[in-house]
Amino acid sequence: MPEEHLQPLQVKVEVRTGRSEPRKSGSTRWKLYRAIAKAVKGEQIVDCPERFLLDGRPELDTNIAHVIENIAAPALFAKQMLSKRLGQDIDIHVILRKRAPSLAKEVFETLGIPVIYTDDRVYGDLVSVSAFRANDNQPVEDPKFSLIINDEAVSSVDAKLYNLHATLFNDAGFSGHEPLEVEKIFIPRRGKRNLLNNDEVEKFLAEKGFKTYYFEDLTCSQKWSITRDVKVVVAVHGAALSHLVFNRVGLQNPALPHSGVKVVELYSPGWASRWAHRRQITGINGQWCGVRGQVTPKLLNDIDFSNLPPEAFRPSYHDPFTVDCKSIQMALDYLGA
Repeated sequence: MPEEHLQPLQVKVEVRTGRSEPRKSGSTRWKLYRAIAKAVKGEQIVDCPERFLLDGRPELDTNIAHVIENIAAPALFAKQMLSKRLGQDIDIHVILRKRAPSLAKEVFETLGIPVIYTDDRVYGDLVSVSAFRANDNQPVEDPKFSLIINDEAVSSVDAKLYNLHATLFNDAGFSGHEPLEVEKIFIPRRGKRNLLNNDEVEKFLAEKGFKTYYFEDLTCSQKWSITRDVKVVVAVHGAALSHLVFNRVGLQNPALPHSGVKVVELYSPGWASRWAHRRQITGINGQWCGVRGQVTPKLLNDIDFSNLPPEAFRPSYHDPFTVDCKSIQMALDYLGA
């Protein structure tokens, strides 16, 4: 694929005093819980005077990538901009649902971002962050800003703070950081989309100096300590790659494009997205190359007979897959890694 270049990003932070509503989307189980809670307690309003509030409840808080990129990143940016504007250090309080998953809680605790857990309405100074990046359909002369936190299942790739991630997350710091001298890592995964030939790939990469980490076994501080200074990453496509927002290698020479971390992303042959984590890596001044898994008869059946549009995920998207080590070597050679 050709080199990826991100257009300049425009970001807008707005503050209004008012009321934030509970999230409307969710599973049937959550909606039932919400209905029972409303019937028992009635309509409640959490009053938060003199606090800046960023409501993250519309976002998908069960996916670490959404939590980091779509909630934590705008919270850090809003804190930075409002502190500068007001001439004093301020806090942004993130609002999450009362039964937010432990992984989401850990992210904000490790970053030191205060959180209000509630399913009720919240009153205070509400902060919103929206972004615009020019493209063929939206020229810079006619900017149309998109809210980063919204009710869409998948946020627009042009409404993410990719260009700012490395600076934001490295300026913020995090608790429990331990300097690690790990230059090359392999991030496999268990369960859905795992590699059928994982042992072969792990052995192949170990011989090249790669150390294997299953990120689902690590705390946030451990993952961020690993990704902060790593120089080469081979990883199976998944949310684990979002932890690379903490990588600071690309900040050492920002004027030299693609001088940061080099990433080989292994993804299912059923994956239909053009982007994967390509734009995220470009945003931290890194360099990316994708390696698609081997096509199977089942996938061909999904493509030819599923009656799905070309951009839709195929039913076999979550299936385990095999990747050729020669293809990984070609990707590493392309990146000069």
